[in-house]
Amino acid sequence: AVILEYTRIYDALMAAARDTLIFMSALGAGAVILLLYTGSRLSNGIGRRLKGLEAGVALVNAGGSRAKVPERPRDEIGKLGAAFNKMNDELRRADEALSKHLESLEARVVERTAELAAANTNLEAQIREKDLANARNEQLAHYDSLTTLPNRRMFGSLLERGIANAERYQKQLAVLFIDLDRFKNINDTMGHAAGDVLLTEVAQRLKGCVRASDTVARLGGDEFAILLAEVGS
Repeated sequence: AVILEYTRIYDALMAAARDTLIFMSALGAGAVILLLYTGSRLSNGIGRRLKGLEAGVALVNAGGSRAKVPERPRDEIGKLGAAFNKMNDELRRADEALSKHLESLEARVVERTAELAAANTNLEAQIREKDLANARNEQLAHYDSLTTLPNRRMFGSLLERGIANAERYQKQLAVLFIDLDRFKNINDTMGHAAGDVLLTEVAQRLKGCVRASDTVARLGGDEFAILLAEVGS
């Protein structure tokens, strides 16, 4: 009976030990599975955050200035994300300031270009006006304003040149002096406008009577002169 009692107790202890062993094994396996699951979640979370940070850096490198990455939780990766966001904000502000500066420079260039164009146009107008004034002065200095014939001054220069050429090449030239009789009566009876028409007509007719190489000039009033180059006698 004692042996049977000890046997029963032994069997109960062994059963309890087996149950305890099974429970401990199951508990250990559960702990391992829990650790593996937690590590996998943690690894996946860190991986996603690192990929987010990498994507933000790639966006900034591509020219994007508004990239943001998560800053929480406040671990090392979160701190790195916060530093990245701060740096990106500074880059964005610097980019905005640079854009405003470039816009200001472009506006100034456009304004300055317009000013230079206006100044150039004004300068060209002044040059044209000066050229016209010089041409008018030249015309007034050497030609008669009414008939456009050479005046007394230019005729004197042409005469000196003609005499020099005649002496050099042993040629002859002739000078004719012509005035209009009773021209004063035209001005007195018909007016100076009619007298101007008469002088202009006389100038054209005298030019039609000579060669292209000859010169017809108006010396003043109703006085004209003609320079005939290379006459035979």
